[in-house]
Parts: sequence; C-alpha cells; structure tokens
Amino acid sequence: MLSLSNSKWLFTALLIPLLCAGFFMLNSPDKISVSSASSFSDSCFSIMQITDTQYISWLAPSLFYDQTSWIVNNSQDYNLKMVIHTGDFVDTPTHTSEWEVANTAMMTLYSSGIPYCWDAGNHDQLPPNSSANLWLGDSNTGWLGSQYPAFNQTIMRQKPYWVADIYDGKNTAVAFNYLNYRFLIVNLEFLANSSAIDWLQTLIKCNPTANVIVATHDYLNRTGGYGTRSISNSGVLDYTWGNDFKALLDQYPNVFLTLSGHIQSRTTGAYNQRVGDREEIFFNRQELNNKTGAASVRIYTFNMTSMQVSVSTYALDTQTWLTDSLNQFNFSASLKAYSPSTVIISSGTRFWGSSGYSIAFSGTVALDSFSQYGDTITFNKLTLNGVTSSFAAATNGADVVISNYDLNGWLNYTVAGSGTQVFSVNKAPVSVYIDGLEASDGWSYSNRTLTVTGASSSASLTFEDAPPAATPVPSSSPKQPEGQNETAPSPSPPVTPNPPNPQFDPEGWLAANWLIVVTAIAIAILAITFDVRHRRLTRLRGSRHG
Repeated sequence: MLSLSNSKWLFTALLIPLLCAGFFMLNSPDKISVSSASSFSDSCFSIMQITDTQYISWLAPSLFYDQTSWIVNNSQDYNLKMVIHTGDFVDTPTHTSEWEVANTAMMTLYSSGIPYCWDAGNHDQLPPNSSANLWLGDSNTGWLGSQYPAFNQTIMRQKPYWVADIYDGKNTAVAFNYLNYRFLIVNLEFLANSSAIDWLQTLIKCNPTANVIVATHDYLNRTGGYGTRSISNSGVLDYTWGNDFKALLDQYPNVFLTLSGHIQSRTTGAYNQRVGDREEIFFNRQELNNKTGAASVRIYTFNMTSMQVSVSTYALDTQTWLTDSLNQFNFSASLKAYSPSTVIISSGTRFWGSSGYSIAFSGTVALDSFSQYGDTITFNKLTLNGVTSSFAAATNGADVVISNYDLNGWLNYTVAGSGTQVFSVNKAPVSVYIDGLEASDGWSYSNRTLTVTGASSSASLTFEDAPPAATPVPSSSPKQPEGQNETAPSPSPPVTPNPPNPQFDPEGWLAANWLIVVTAIAIAILAITFDVRHRRLTRLRGSRHG
C-alpha cells in the first residue's frame, strides 16, 4: 500500500526531473530561449534575417557555419517559413575563398530544406574598386554568386516558393502562403537600377492581395534617414536612391515591411521606424564584437490572431539574446487575407525576364496571374483587345510590346533592339511579316513553339486561315526540369496558388507548451497523493468505529 510519506517522495522524484528537463530544453544554445520567444500555436510563424556576413566569410568562417546551423536546428520550434539574407555575403567580390565559405554556409539551409532568398550587396557586386578601398558597388555589373549552387538562380527556380529573379540572380522574389494569407518577398540589390525597380513594381501590381515585404541591401540608416551619402561606381548617390525609393514604396499600401542592412554601426547596429502602415527596419551588426557581430539572427514572429510581429535577436558570437529595445520589440501588421482576383494592368506595364528584357502590351489588359521562369513569362487568362488566352512568351536581346495575341487572328508586336522572341502557339502561322516585309526566313515553328529571330522593329503573323483551336492552358507542372532551355516557353502555374491547409505539428506543440504538460502531470500526481491519503484516513476512521 502507498503511504502518504512515500507519495510525497514519489511526487518530488517525478516533478523535479520534469522541471529540469524543461529548463535545459529551453536554455540549450541550439534551442529557443524562454526569454526570446512566446509560445507558438497554429496561428504563428517566423521569418529570419541575416545580413552583412562579409567579415565572418574570411575572419571567422566557423561562425558563418554556426549561424545557418542554428537556423536549421531552431526552424521547427519557430515554424520558420523563410530566411532572408540582405546582402554582402563576402568582403571582396573576387575572392573565391570567401564565396566558398558563403556557399557552404548557405547550402546548410538548402540541404535541410529551409526556404531562403537574397539580394546582392555592394561587396558582392563587380568590379571591386579595391584601389580606392571604397567598395562602391555597381548594380549594372555582374557578380560571382551565381557560379555557386547556393546562389544559382537556375537551381533555385526549381523550388516551389521561387517566384522570379533578374540580373543573374542578384535580385530575387519568393512567396509562401500561411493560413489564408499570401506573403510576397521581393529582394533588391544594392542601389538597384531602374529596370530592377520596375521589375519589383510589376510584381507588386500583379499581386494586390499579397502582403509584401521588400528587402534591399541599403535603405534605412541608423538615425531614421535613408542612405549615407555614398556614391556607386555608376554615379548613383545612395541618399538620393533611398529617398526616391521611399516615395515609390509609399504608392503601394500592401508593402507592410522593409528590411535592410549595409549601414555600418559600432554601437547598436539596429533601428526601426513606422512610416504609415509600413514598418521599416535596419539591422547590421557586422562592426560589433571585433567584426564578428554579423553572426546574429534576427527573428520576426508573426501572430496571425493578434496581427502582431515580435522581433528578437540572437547573437551567436556571444551566445546571448539581445534584449535592448532596438533588438527586441513588437509592431502591428495590417495584413490582407488572400483573395484571387483578375488584375487590370495599365498599358506599357513591363514584365521582365531574368536577362533584363521585357514584354509589355500596347493596351490595358486584364490578367489573372503571371509567372516567370528565366526569360520566359507565362500569362494566365490575359485579355487583350477582347481576346482571352493563356500563353508563354520570352524575349532576349530586345524589349517587346504586343498589340494583338489572337491565335485565330493576328500576333502583332514591336521590337526595340535585336534578339530572339519565342511564343507558345498551337499552330503554325499562315503568313509572317518582319519589319514590314513578308518573310520566309528569320522565323521558325516547331513543337508548338514560334521563334522569331529576324525582327528589329516589328513582326506581324496571321493565323486566320487556320482552323480554330483551343486556347493553350498552363501545365500543372510546378517548374521546368533543371537543364531545360530557359528561353523555351513552357506554361507554368500562376504566381498565386491556393493557400495550403495548416497541419498540426505535435513536436512543435509539445516544445511550445511543455510547462502546461508538466503542470498537468504534477496536478495528477497531487490528486493521486491526496486520494491515497483520503482512503487511508477513511479506513482508519472505519476501524475506530468498528
């Protein structure tokens, strides 16, 4: 029989190990600190930001590796949906040893299935301008990043969250759904040129019910202004760029958050401010702790019930949580529920391929959605001049403006430049006019693909003598197979798929609610103890009366 004294010892023996296990679980360096994150539920998810890892790419590579490993180890606890690197992966853009470190660190995320995206910083862009030691950067030049798997846009296009990219993967866009909300993240390189900015605007315009995060390398500074009055190799002043960019973002109310780094700070390396309904956040600790401060992770935890975002920061170089008001704070988010709808796109709006050439329409169009794969743009249910069709088109070497796209009539477009245009059509044209003259060469048709190579001003093709055919419908395949010709138009799904149904995560729930479980067990043990005591007292009373 269980005595009362034995019951107390049993209760103590069971409760103390449970409490200790919970304590060590939450205070392990690879797990969430109880002081850094609130309990997660099905209504919460997180995004993480890392930035300006240039110094640790050569000074302390192990910290770069630890940084991405920490993200992987904590991804389930935080219900992580995306990692954003806001540029300056390396210190010297021509040093392959630094790129190899950055690639190894970021491939930890890739190999573990952690979604991530990036933009190129001034230290990533070529040429390095090392003679002046200013690292001015230039958005009109290339970078070495795309030569490495972790930053190769062709590889990343296979990912279901990948939306678009431009200029060799220096600018990227991704998206994900949570509950019935759509999130679009657009990343712009250091002092992005006008074409990349126009690319961003088209993405925002065509996703009016998406909640947009804009991440760029250089924007907000540590005092609430924009830029630092530095100038790029191509003569762009970041102060002017930042203020112009702020005015542009003010036109889009669904941009609710901006993230940026770049600005050096030897004090806090952080700042945030409210601009209307948009939260603007600067974060860059690269100069702190003997230039190892970039080994930090900024965590943005979204509570979709309260519409609050909790911000916390973990420094791996010191193994501490940063609890000052600039590194731990909350802000409200006015988020829209996802609602698929036809979008009216004004005349001249340009849809950009990855090489930096665009397709536009001479008149206003109605559009359900579009997607980009390399230089190929797929339009889903586009209505132009009263004709609705779904098709893919690609251009390289020239910008194109389409005035008619009717497979039972005419395909007419103008060309600015010279290059190749490719269109998905399901029949060969009857007649072809290139630059105003009927042409038998300078074009070809094969396997439902029309390719025009000879146009320098205009092309006009007629299909009217051919029998009517069904409008081509985009394939259900999420992406083209890796290695397929990027310019071959292959219809792909719209940018806005239906949001997935949330799934219960028992492991995550247990980690978030361990204290409730321990308390319930303790109460149960107490109840058993008092029940045993009550039964013993009852028997004693009965024996006395008997």
